[in-house]
Amino acid sequence: MKLMDKKDKTRSYASLSLYSRVLSVEELTQLVGIPPDDAKQKGTPVARSPSPVYRHSVISFESRVDQSADPSAHLEDLLSWLGPAKDRLRAFAEPACVEEPELRTPVSMTVVIETRRSETGFEFSNELLKAISDFGSDLGVEVDFDDEPSDEEIETWAT
Repeated sequence: MKLMDKKDKTRSYASLSLYSRVLSVEELTQLVGIPPDDAKQKGTPVARSPSPVYRHSVISFESRVDQSADPSAHLEDLLSWLGPAKDRLRAFAEPACVEEPELRTPVSMTVVIETRRSETGFEFSNELLKAISDFGSDLGVEVDFDDEPSDEEIETWAT
């Protein structure tokens, strides 16, 4: 993980991913109708992992707003950008949950918040959470506390 600049105490980003043991990367991409930012084909080797191959085909879309933006802005960006595919995503998610019950959800939105603060707060409106649900998606939130000092901070300690 890249250390954050002293002035940039918090940054965030978000992604939406589709998982399938049945559909290929190409079929998932056709389903969405928008080229993904990243893709992993089921059965291809996994680098540096105890699992030798990917167990699912996965396509992912990344938010396009600046990382200094509020976490909600990242989620809203994904919802807006992928809005034309909402009904197809929901139609994919509902039967996939039945066909592949070991998946926690075949459509997953994740927001990551990296901060140098000892505590942080954020909120998501009911409307935003409903919009995520309308995509057939769950929401994962990851908060990384980067408590490593910057080079500038280390230099000030030495003086």
